[in-house]
Amino acid sequence: MSVVNASTCAFVAAAILIVGPWLYFLLPPSPSRHTQTRVKAGASNDDTQTRPRTLLSLFIAMHSLCILYALIVLFPQNIFSRLRIPLSEPADAIRARLLHFARSPTLPGPLETLLVRLQSFDARVVYVRFGHAALQDCAHCVSRADFALYAFPGPLLEYVCEAAAVGLVTIRGSGRERLRIWALAALAAAACAEAYFVSATDVVFPASRDGSGEAAAVATVMLHDTAQRLRHALFLLLPPLLHLLPPSRARATSPLTALPQILAQAERTRARLQLLRLASAARSRAPAVRGASERWWSRQRAEGACALGDREVREMAVKLGLDLGGAADDGAVGEGALRAGVRTGVGALLGGFRPSEYM
Repeated sequence: MSVVNASTCAFVAAAILIVGPWLYFLLPPSPSRHTQTRVKAGASNDDTQTRPRTLLSLFIAMHSLCILYALIVLFPQNIFSRLRIPLSEPADAIRARLLHFARSPTLPGPLETLLVRLQSFDARVVYVRFGHAALQDCAHCVSRADFALYAFPGPLLEYVCEAAAVGLVTIRGSGRERLRIWALAALAAAACAEAYFVSATDVVFPASRDGSGEAAAVATVMLHDTAQRLRHALFLLLPPLLHLLPPSRARATSPLTALPQILAQAERTRARLQLLRLASAARSRAPAVRGASERWWSRQRAEGACALGDREVREMAVKLGLDLGGAADDGAVGEGALRAGVRTGVGALLGGFRPSEYM
């Protein structure tokens, strides 16, 4: 029970030391009063850019907590490491030690099955390569290939889940899309290296020099446990590293990529021009529509004449640089800056306009 408590305390301390500063430095600060008084357009743009990064930071924080929990609290079971005994310790001596610590005349059934299997030299090699759970729980496994098929799906599933997490960290819009293929290649290489390390590394049975077994316990490398710790360390470092790397610059798009959109817009404009031509022709044929159009234009003409005849409106237009022209106080008649500008613009449009068969 003390080991579990110590592991839990270590997990909480590591979570505070790692995840706390991560959230503090990467989460955006709360807006102050001065920030609230800025232009709303700029603030909305900043929110749009920082919101995905904030969500990714929260995801990486939760991912790191899960990996830390698996790395510190859910450490792999290992009788030889826990009891500090060499790999060559006889099964009867291991049973005596377990009975002494359990303070019980019998051991659980799975543990008894494990001790029976540990009487074989090949079973101890399997224990080092594939771990405690594979040798204890796989009842139908006999050969080394059977234990390998039983033990490999678990780490493979962890690599698949980590690949999904990498894909989420490098999602489109994060600016790190170019790193996705490299991160997935690194995960694939790590999976292959772990499989080779676990299956091809020699298992050493060191002999104790002083009879205590301490030197042998230290010299024996538990391949399964070491590979699991290295795997979790990789999973803990890879997503934050991808998130902290600078984003890639947006590539300059070729003008040719906009041609389909321009063609579609031209087709829609042509259809609207045809509709305008046909609507103008139909309006003159319908008496009710023609009368309504004449009344609307008459009302607009009257309102325009009233506005042009108002002296205050003309003076304000002159101040704004939009002189309406017309008769001045001295009797002179001028065109006005506004009317001249409109005439110039219409002339430019007419000069660049080429009649079409649809008009």
